Amino acid sequence: MKSIDSFKNVALSKPDLAPCEGYQEASSANDSIDDLNQYATKLREAYLNAYTRVSLCTQEQTDELYNLYPCNFLRACSAKLRDIECLGYNTKHQSLAIILKSGDKTQAIATRRLRDEAGNIVEGKKWIRAKGSNNGFIPHRFNKSDDVVFIAEGIGEVGLFEILKASYVCFQNAGEISKFEYSTLKDEILEGLKGKRVICFVDNDEPSQNGFNALYPVIGGDLYQVRFKDKPKGYDLRDLIMELSGKYNYKELLKALQTEIKARQERV
Repeated sequence: MKSIDSFKNVALSKPDLAPCEGYQEASSANDSIDDLNQYATKLREAYLNAYTRVSLCTQEQTDELYNLYPCNFLRACSAKLRDIECLGYNTKHQSLAIILKSGDKTQAIATRRLRDEAGNIVEGKKWIRAKGSNNGFIPHRFNKSDDVVFIAEGIGEVGLFEILKASYVCFQNAGEISKFEYSTLKDEILEGLKGKRVICFVDNDEPSQNGFNALYPVIGGDLYQVRFKDKPKGYDLRDLIMELSGKYNYKELLKALQTEIKARQERV
């Protein structure tokens, strides 16, 4: 893949996640975590049971998936739900989870939303990390054929790049961006960025901009940033994809995304 316009392989059909009577929860993934790898396995099994067996998926599960990664985006990327390996499902909290791995080792797990004992969603709490998670771990992937690497922040953004099959570096939060100089992964990531065009997506808030301002001198090179200064506070790459998914069909979406990114990017 040479650039964002190379995200091809358009899906043949919309993922059919219609609700069905008689749904029963899959394995009982809970918050008692002795081994992060075992917990990740349970979440992954629960996800596959819920999302790849069409007859088992509830409307609420469908809505959560599409609120995170819109249907048009999944279709445009020809995404097969079972192949999005970073996704899990927390049956206790009835929510999607992101599993961050380095090779076979689970580094961190974050559940998108929590529920109280009455089953109500706990407002104001998102992407809660499981006990034992490494908050300093930086998910990344470098494809040999790519000449562009994307850098962003946010747990949900990891899934975006995995769906796009792009080369990326994704910090778990803005605070970790400013700590990159001291990361144990610094040398490995800098090696992966050598000779690449680097495009950074800066969330529209002060912590994100401050984090990237600290990052730029460390990584150097052919460096660009994409900002969303005209958008609401906190607006980010995933918000952009959500917005464009509401305006364009899946055949037009990635081209529209490419155009928007080109219009917003500026040399650092």
